[in-house]
Amino acid sequence: MEKKFDWKMYIQNYEDLQKANIDTPEKAFSHWKSYGKKENRTYEDLSKIMVVNENINYDMFDWNEYMLQNPGIFFSSKKAAWKHWLAYDNRYKKAFSKIKVPDNYVNKTKELFLPDIRSAKIGIIYVYYEIKNKQKNQTNLSFFLKYGLAENKWLKMNITTLVIINGYDCEVMIPTKNNIKVLRQKNKSDWEGWLDGINFFENEYGAKIYEIFDYICLINASSIGPIYENNINQHWLIPFYEKMKKNNAVICCPCANMLSAEDAGGPGIRVGPIFSLIKISPDIIKILTNDLICNVNAGSINKNFIIKQGTVLGPKDTKIDAALIGEYGLSRILLNNNYNLSWIYDEQLIENVRIDFSNNNNHSLLNTIFIKNNWRWDDNYSSLPVLYKECIEFVNNKLNITDIFNIQDITYNYELLNVNEKGINYNFNNCGWNNKKEYFEIYGFSEENVLFPYKTNKINNSCVVYAHYDSENIIKDYVLKSLKVLYYLGYDILFYTASEKILNVDLKILPFDITFFKNENVGTDWKILLHALKKIHNNSCYEWIFFINDSLLFPINGITNFLNTINNMRQKSDFWGHWDSYEIRWHNIGAPIEFKSKMTQDIINFLDDNIPKCRVNFDYIDIIETKFSLFLVNKGYKNNVVISDASLNKPKLINIVCPSHNPLLLNQWINNKTAFAIKWKYTISYLNDTTVSRDLNFLTKNLYYGQYGLISKAEKEGSFVSSKYFEENYIQRFNYNCCP
Repeated sequence: MEKKFDWKMYIQNYEDLQKANIDTPEKAFSHWKSYGKKENRTYEDLSKIMVVNENINYDMFDWNEYMLQNPGIFFSSKKAAWKHWLAYDNRYKKAFSKIKVPDNYVNKTKELFLPDIRSAKIGIIYVYYEIKNKQKNQTNLSFFLKYGLAENKWLKMNITTLVIINGYDCEVMIPTKNNIKVLRQKNKSDWEGWLDGINFFENEYGAKIYEIFDYICLINASSIGPIYENNINQHWLIPFYEKMKKNNAVICCPCANMLSAEDAGGPGIRVGPIFSLIKISPDIIKILTNDLICNVNAGSINKNFIIKQGTVLGPKDTKIDAALIGEYGLSRILLNNNYNLSWIYDEQLIENVRIDFSNNNNHSLLNTIFIKNNWRWDDNYSSLPVLYKECIEFVNNKLNITDIFNIQDITYNYELLNVNEKGINYNFNNCGWNNKKEYFEIYGFSEENVLFPYKTNKINNSCVVYAHYDSENIIKDYVLKSLKVLYYLGYDILFYTASEKILNVDLKILPFDITFFKNENVGTDWKILLHALKKIHNNSCYEWIFFINDSLLFPINGITNFLNTINNMRQKSDFWGHWDSYEIRWHNIGAPIEFKSKMTQDIINFLDDNIPKCRVNFDYIDIIETKFSLFLVNKGYKNNVVISDASLNKPKLINIVCPSHNPLLLNQWINNKTAFAIKWKYTISYLNDTTVSRDLNFLTKNLYYGQYGLISKAEKEGSFVSSKYFEENYIQRFNYNCCP
């Protein structure tokens, strides 16, 4: 060992050595001899080094310029900046541009022309995917569509959005606007998906991407945003643009991290591309889509990876490749081509400290507009959840949502979760889990895992026959929420589905069995009811049987009001429904209908007699639905309804079709606390989040209100006024203000 080697000073100079547990004279010298000497590291006191060579010295050092070259890093003094340069940038020949130094030291940053984003053309590519048994990505996309792209909340900008659905499945309803496009494809990495998005736009417009747009915005479905106050004179993209302009940067992301040489992607600053605003040009597109970059950075001392190359945008073989070639490669290849990086995060970066992971300074991330709450790696995690509670509070506030399950006496059956009994956190000691309850309380709540509660005894001796069908073979979020409510209240659930299979949840996470039933299109629901009644009739311990199907969204005014309505209806009737109608003849409208079990044999007889008579859809309406209630009343059973046709004040001189769900009459009952359900496919295009309850907004999280959502059959046929005309005229004319 050299006599002059000051091993303590060597370790003190470099934080990454301290974190690598290099803590003895032998370890320190071995590191310096093998790596440090080549990297221009020193064992002298950095604060006392005033001269590097004849071209570089402390007096010449322009520390303000140095800070500009390193946006996001702040120094309290010139000496602090000088020490930082000696410790880090000098290792890989970066310096300060205003000093006359040899060419290999000069940072030759390219001057950029950044058109004002307020008048620029912007293409957003949002890569989306769903995770089985979890709802978090659905929340992220839905919030982005409803809030981030809400044209009435922001400064008007020239934005076209492409949602790429990896894996084909998307539960979230995407608005049918001309400036929102959809591409469904097999499951791929984000980096390949973003390249597919560029190719999609080029094929769609018949031009190069840089001829179509001035900027592209790449978004990952794991990020939530924009967490930014809406203002019609501002836009959430503008802070990214302003940071790019300030730093003459070609890209801006929410935050960045400073990697050490021990990281395969280090050393240096790497932006976190959960969201990226990029100024595009032929050169930038070539760099990102054609130029190769190595997975391991030339300055890294990490020897744990087989060397390979790839393009930043494009296919990735593994998650490691996505991180090293995609995520870290993005920053490296731009820097290598003399482009500046920028990010929104305003606090000082610290080497080897992940700013975007959970830490004591996370509150600063709330200013970065897009945040990644969960950092999972396969079945384990790299971080604790990041600001989930703060983000979901912002989301609920902006979308006028109240979580109906935020009640005191609800307890969850964690054993239903399909997760490992034990798991680890790779970066946080003592943050793993040893049972499923711990998993959910640490991680699962922020992943929005589908989880059912234990039953209560608020409803006793009752069952639900639930008839379900979904063409995409999923149980949608609003159905799961309704089932959770029924189960929580105490109902046994007989769940029938006419779907071929269920893809989005594992069946074992459900606290009830699923019966797969042949889909016979029209009339399937009534056949399901008949099958269920025959199954339970001979061995029934139930007093009440509830018949419900997936056309219903409930409880639209909360669980307590729903329970009160059930109890009130039961006291006054033998069977009851939610609405009645006099169209064709008086009847209770289809489902929901609840009846006493003593009526089971009469209902079986009615369905056995009449189902064979039905051939087409109208037969099931005319022969079964509109005669069902009359048949039971004629048998001497008492009937009641929650919302009666007689209670609706119908406008004169207007022919009102389907009064219970006609958009002109919705305001008369939808926020009545006794009402608990809507047939959402009839009504969704006539609602908005300020005219209905916060409970209903919670249930419709993945649906889309207004004229760009689902258009009902009644509207298409002209029976209902057009949702566009209604939105522009009838809301004001009929004082359509449903806020309770």
